[in-house]
Amino acid sequence: MPIKREIKLESNEIQLEATGEYIFGTQRLSDLVSVIDGRDPKALFNEPNSNVKSSADLLLARIPVGTGDIADRPRGIAITNDGVRAYVTLENSGRVALVDPMVLRQIDTNAETKDIIDPINLGVDASPRSIVIDDRNEYAYIGDGRMGVIYVLDINPNSSKYHQVVDD
Repeated sequence: MPIKREIKLESNEIQLEATGEYIFGTQRLSDLVSVIDGRDPKALFNEPNSNVKSSADLLLARIPVGTGDIADRPRGIAITNDGVRAYVTLENSGRVALVDPMVLRQIDTNAETKDIIDPINLGVDASPRSIVIDDRNEYAYIGDGRMGVIYVLDINPNSSKYHQVVDD
């Protein structure tokens, strides 16, 4: 059983409200996940009564995902039903990044490596694109764009196979 330890990280400078609605989207060419304030849909159209000057004012954060050694190309994103974890497919590197939607940061999935934020590795020839999470937050189903397979990733934190591919 892995040893759990607390690691303190600084978060992005942003304040989240419990009542807010945020939209997460991937930026494929820049290895980023953008977070947009979606509480006021009319603000996107610059309504006269809106306090938003432009759609650019809705951008709350840009979260780097993947690793610096390759253009990972984030493609799909899925958030658990409780809003605690976001999984981002990285098409070029065959991996899946884990993002914490509250602190707006990518999370390390391998505590054994020091000073490196590791995504989840799906396999050598993997090219993950789309992703969906089941209603019970136990599995993420990831479609491969190159090989035409579906990876089943265990995302249940209480499972002995947490963050491992259990079927493809």
